[in-house]
Order: sequence, then structure tokens, then C-alpha cells
Amino acid sequence: LQRIAAQPFGELALWVIGAGLLAYALWRFVSAASGSEVREQGAKGKAERIGQFVSGITYAGLGISALGLGGGSGGGTLITITGNNFP
Repeated sequence: LQRIAAQPFGELALWVIGAGLLAYALWRFVSAASGSEVREQGAKGKAERIGQFVSGITYAGLGISALGLGGGSGGGTLITITGNNFP
């Protein structure tokens, strides 16, 4: 993500990507709450809804990371949290 931010229009691209990821996360949360995409009943249906909720959390985290780097203020936040030093 840092390489994208360093490119011309990279910060704008990260804002667009981040907004899209957050919108998709919102869709996953709504889907989990409403059960609109759940095909199974009982325990399997609950497992699907939990999976959708966890998916929403994952996409929200990625969206927040992209927006942070796109704004120029969050550079390296993900690397600091994980402790990894990627090139």
C-alpha cells in the first residue's frame, strides 16, 4: 500500500480503494445481520452469518488501512501493528 501511495495519484487511488472496501464491509455486516444471503438453517446458517461478520471486520480493517495511507497520516500503521518489516 505504501508503494501505491508513493505513485502519482496514489493517495487518491487509496482513498477510492478504502472507500470501496468500507462499503463492502458494510454490506457484509448488513448481510450478516439480516441473513439475506444465508442458504442454510440452524447451526450452519449461524456459522454462515458469523463468517459474513468476520469477513466484514476483515474488509473494514483493510479499508481503514488504505484510507490511513491515502491520507498520508497512517503510513506504516499496519507494519507497526504486525511487527513485520516488508520491503
